[in-house]
Amino acid sequence: ADQQGAVNYLLLDGAGDTTTTPKISAYDLTDEAEIVAHVASDDYTHTNNQLVVGNWQRAYGLMILTTGKVAMLLYNAAHGYAGKTSSVALSVTDGNPIWIKATYLGSTGHVKFYTSSNGTSWSQLGSTQTGAPASLYTGASYLHGIFTGSQDSAGNPFKGKIYRTIVRDGIDGTAVYDADFTGATPGAASITEGSSNAATVTLVGDAEIIAG
Repeated sequence: ADQQGAVNYLLLDGAGDTTTTPKISAYDLTDEAEIVAHVASDDYTHTNNQLVVGNWQRAYGLMILTTGKVAMLLYNAAHGYAGKTSSVALSVTDGNPIWIKATYLGSTGHVKFYTSSNGTSWSQLGSTQTGAPASLYTGASYLHGIFTGSQDSAGNPFKGKIYRTIVRDGIDGTAVYDADFTGATPGAASITEGSSNAATVTLVGDAEIIAG
């Protein structure tokens, strides 16, 4: 459903505000991953790339590029960048919400992008991308696990509303992270995400939960 004004959301101001979780082994995805986000960017062709959600150790993530295309950030086992970009741009008006999904399958090297108006019925965005790595990087021991928006002010900050972000271990697999801000308490300093890991999602900087 169109959730503009109807539900609460996480507001990010594009200046490096973010959310973080503790790092746990469940976030160390190896050869299959799915990232889902429900967002409303102020500008889908912003002058900087906009990082939506990712793993702090730079293994995987989801980004909206300045071209309006979507990138799935992937780092191979040697921590070399091997991400893929959608062949076409998003078709959405600035400020309007859209569901975005990216899937990665190491056994085939395929990355696919999808969009949806309701988070249930998906349409593939552009063509299937090939040449993704067989496995992902899991070697670092950073302090944080999953972040939303950016790691810092220089890390391609997102500007706009984020309703929900999900990371799944496997395509259509088990959620290891599911931060749904639509029911969060306005002004709260943190929420508990909805996967079985029940991680504390801490708001950092000017990140704020706003009443819809």
